[in-house]
Amino acid sequence: MCIDFRRNRTVISPMVINDEPVEQRDSFKYLGVMLDEKLSFTEHVTTVQKKSQQRLYVLRKLRASYVDRVLLLRLYRSVIEPLLTYCSICYYPAISVKNRNRLLKVSHVSAKIIGLPTPKLSEIIDHAILKKTRAVATESDHPLSTFFHVFPS
Repeated sequence: MCIDFRRNRTVISPMVINDEPVEQRDSFKYLGVMLDEKLSFTEHVTTVQKKSQQRLYVLRKLRASYVDRVLLLRLYRSVIEPLLTYCSICYYPAISVKNRNRLLKVSHVSAKIIGLPTPKLSEIIDHAILKKTRAVATESDHPLSTFFHVFPS
C-alpha cells in the first residue's frame, strides 16, 4: 500500500514490488488511527465521533434510569474519554479547529448528560503531551532525546 503525501499531485506509474502491484490508497488505518493523504485526520475524528455517539446513547439511557451521577462520570471516564484521547498526542495539535470542536462537543454533551463537570479534553491532552515530552527528554536512551534540551529554570 502506498500513500502519497506530496503537495503536487502527479500521475504515479503503478509500483511493483516482487512482481506484485502496490495498491495506492487515500487513507489507511494504522494502530487505530485513520491516516489520510493530507494528514487532516478528518476521517479519524469522524470515526471517533460516531463511536462516541453510540456510547453517549448508553449514558443517556442510564441517566434516564436514575443511575447515580458519580457512576455516570466513572462510565464516561472509562468508556468515552479513552476513545477521545487515544493517540491524541499525535494528532490533536495538528487537527483543524472544526475537528477539534467536534471532539470537544462530545465531551461537552457528556457533561450535560451526567450533570457533573467532566475534565476538559484539551487539558487532558495537554497534560499527556507534557508527560510524554518529559519522558522523552529525561530518558537518555530514547531515540528522540537528542532533540530535547532541558534548560535550567
